[in-house]
Amino acid sequence: MQTRRARGRPRQDAEHRRHGAAPDEAHHGAAMLRLALELKKPGAPPFDALVSDLSRTLRLHEPSFRRFLAQQGELFTALATGRG
Repeated sequence: MQTRRARGRPRQDAEHRRHGAAPDEAHHGAAMLRLALELKKPGAPPFDALVSDLSRTLRLHEPSFRRFLAQQGELFTALATGRG
């Protein structure tokens, strides 16, 4: 017996994949970790410059990434401690 696939409106994430853009929210955690690692390097650029550069490099929507960082403030502070 075959199961029929429901036809309807495609899910939003499927729509993003179709157009070649991944939803930003799926990458915010990885970007936050990468940002923390960059901040720990000696002579690291200022925080704002790193956020802008990382957003551009990973093709993230910068305002939503900054909002995510603000919401995860305590976790991010723990990751970024030990800077220089």
